[in-house]
Amino acid sequence: MTLFMDAYHHHPVRLSSRMPVKARSAAMVVDLSRKRPLGAASRHVDALARSVLTSLRSYPSAETRARLSDAAHDLASWSASPNPFDPDQVLTDLKERNLGSADLMDYCIPEATMLVGQGWQDDAVPFWQVSLSGARLYSLVKRISAEWALPSSRERRLGVLLVICGDYGHVLGSALLSDQMRRAGCSVSVMMDDSRETVVASLNQGGFDLVVFTCSTLEVLEPVSHLVKQIRNEACVVPPIVLGGPVMDYADNILEVTGVDLVTRDIKAAIGLCYRPAVHAELKVAE
Repeated sequence: MTLFMDAYHHHPVRLSSRMPVKARSAAMVVDLSRKRPLGAASRHVDALARSVLTSLRSYPSAETRARLSDAAHDLASWSASPNPFDPDQVLTDLKERNLGSADLMDYCIPEATMLVGQGWQDDAVPFWQVSLSGARLYSLVKRISAEWALPSSRERRLGVLLVICGDYGHVLGSALLSDQMRRAGCSVSVMMDDSRETVVASLNQGGFDLVVFTCSTLEVLEPVSHLVKQIRNEACVVPPIVLGGPVMDYADNILEVTGVDLVTRDIKAAIGLCYRPAVHAELKVAE
């Protein structure tokens, strides 16, 4: 299972207008054939593509990989189309292809997002369709996440505070990450990094075994480093602190710059830190 993103998608693609059986209407074809070098792709698109390829490696069957790719292409087309979009019917159509919820979350939705984003980078898809697609795919993520069985009240789940830093354009990717961590046995609370004091206050309320920062740009690394220092200086209990995200592709010394405990794309490696004892702040008594 990957925490964040890993390599690039290299084949040209075309989004068809084929809608689910009960939702098809006027045809619309969006051509996403590559028109300029991959270097023009955004960090977010690049990161999603890396996640897609990493997830795809876990599927041993060529037939399964082909079905996943076809479903992702159709999903990209449906989500970006101005035609009506029925999320329940879309999920029904995809699951009738013998695809499970995990297949959709770990592969189809990330690739669909990447395909639409790449189309925008190639001037083949207008930005309003990219925004429309993102909102629709996010609604699918929320629906699928609600399907997972809740743990029993007596089951102890690891508490994770997921902090989205700076660029909120990768909120969809963060939602997919949250879902993966919940399936891995974690209880996840998501927070924007608008207020350092709010993050520290949340930690002081207790219940968190891990802090994860997800960062998409280099500009957020300095603010994150200040927040990490504040957590270590002011939090009553300091859980292990992990950083991941697309920013990993654009800097090599993130660990040293930010002061986190681990920089990784690997969910298992991040969760493994939870079994390391948390650091309790030294109690200071006024003289």
